[in-house]
Amino acid sequence: MNDDASSCPRCGHPRSSTPRDGTPERTPPEPAESSPDDIAPPEPTESRPDDIAPPAPTREWESPEPAQPYVAPVPERIAVAAPAARRTDSLAVTALLLSGLGLLTCGLTSFLGIVFGNQALDRAQTDPAAQGEGVARAAIALGFVSLAAIAVPLVVWVLMRTLTLV
Repeated sequence: MNDDASSCPRCGHPRSSTPRDGTPERTPPEPAESSPDDIAPPEPTESRPDDIAPPAPTREWESPEPAQPYVAPVPERIAVAAPAARRTDSLAVTALLLSGLGLLTCGLTSFLGIVFGNQALDRAQTDPAAQGEGVARAAIALGFVSLAAIAVPLVVWVLMRTLTLV
C-alpha cells in the first residue's frame, strides 16, 4: 500500500492535487487501533429461565404470526319451508266434468255443472288459498254451451212439428 499523503489511506488510490469544488482537502481521521482487551463486556441483565425473548418489532400492517390462507365464511343454512302447493278446488273440477257430460246426457248434468261451477267460483274469489277460478268459469261456460246445444235442436224440432200439424 502506498503511504504517501497524496493517496487514500484505505485503498491507496492516488488523490488529485486540486479538489473539484475548490475546497481544501480533508483527510478522514485514522481509526484508532483497539485490542481485544479494550472492548467492554456487555452489561449483565437480570434473566430468569422462564423469560421469553420479546417479539421482534413489527410495522403496524405486519402481523407477528405467519400469514394464514384466506378461508371464505360458510353461510349458515336456513331451513325455508317451500310454499304450499296450491291445488285446484275439487268442486271446480267436478263442475267441469258434469258440464262436459251434459253433451252426452242431453243436458241433464249441465244443470249440476253450472251450480257447482258457481259455488267453486265463489269459493275461489273469497279464499286466497283456494285455486280454480279459471276451471270454475270454464265449467259454467261449458254447462251453458251444452244446454244450448241440446235446447236449440229441441226447440227447432218442436217448432217444425207444430208447423206441420197446422
